[in-house]
Amino acid sequence: MSSRTGGRCTKPGHPPITSLEHQVKPPLFRRTPPWWSRWALGLIAVDVLITGTATGFTWNYWAQRVPKKVSGSEQSASKDDQTAAPTEMEWVLRPAWQRAGLCAGQFLFGVTFAGSLLGIRARFVRSLTILPGRPVTPGPNLSAAKIPMDGRRVFIQTADNRDNFGVELPIRKGWLEEGRDRSEIIVQFGGAKGHWFVGLHDSFINGEKLSLEDARSRFIKEWKAFGTQEDKQM
Repeated sequence: MSSRTGGRCTKPGHPPITSLEHQVKPPLFRRTPPWWSRWALGLIAVDVLITGTATGFTWNYWAQRVPKKVSGSEQSASKDDQTAAPTEMEWVLRPAWQRAGLCAGQFLFGVTFAGSLLGIRARFVRSLTILPGRPVTPGPNLSAAKIPMDGRRVFIQTADNRDNFGVELPIRKGWLEEGRDRSEIIVQFGGAKGHWFVGLHDSFINGEKLSLEDARSRFIKEWKAFGTQEDKQM
């Protein structure tokens, strides 16, 4: 298996997007992403629709009941009339600053929801492959016969990646951490921002469907066979 580097640029601290050209054996880890990550764009479209409707309704229709204003002639007539008439009420739009404040809050909530959904979606692993080492680029003092092999690399694909695209990182800079429960493992890499979630429910390890505990132990064992940061690993 091999990968093609030189993918599109990303922000500083984020690994570049690369493409896996061909793969001979199954990845170390594979699973179907959660439904919400597969339908993230649809959920964001609904979020935009709801946010737009809510802000429009708030600005145009958010009203309050206030005593109805009466003209001077009506006030004089009421003074002449000994019987006290009940105060009439009417609906008027709330002050602009109140409506604008609520609209801003609704807009901020919608943007936060969409951003969080996209951010989390890009961290849920759907496939993780350990790639073999590759020759280091030869230098002036390095003969072709003595070119060493670079360390193994990890190719990660998330629900945010399409087809064969993903991120490639050196496994020697990576380590594993405990997730929220036994069904989750967190993968981190030195120099890369953020971390990746490996959900073990209904997952395949080396192409084999295993129980949760077997999948967990097999994944950790395979990782530790190549990783170098034992002090940070599980």
